[in-house]
Amino acid sequence: MQIQRKTLAEEVAQRLIDGISKDEYSIGEKLPIEPELMKIYGVGRSSIREAIKILSIKGILNVQQGVGTFVVSKNAEESLESQMNKAEIEEIQEVRSLLDSKIASKAAINRTEKDLATIKNHLNLRNQFLTFIK
Repeated sequence: MQIQRKTLAEEVAQRLIDGISKDEYSIGEKLPIEPELMKIYGVGRSSIREAIKILSIKGILNVQQGVGTFVVSKNAEESLESQMNKAEIEEIQEVRSLLDSKIASKAAINRTEKDLATIKNHLNLRNQFLTFIK
């Protein structure tokens, strides 16, 4: 069994989360600038930037170019991939069904005569195939 090690960026991200949850950094507060964070966490600029990127994706930090990085949440938003992995197949099928019907409705509204001809052609091919395999 192989133990997966965290990257420096992941460790810094976790330490930032710990600091945020302990109110070392409050919601709405601007984080220190990169050089200060590098000193605080003892890592290089790329690790700081990657940690901030990780926490931005999770919805904990908000980066405002030229202004700074701000704490916006104490709770990490669970990624869609993680939610999908936990979901029951019936739930996924239900969502897929809802999306499919909306997509089909939108396609029907925006279809062209060329689209209709293509659909009819494919239906004819399908019917020929079904007749062939019977």
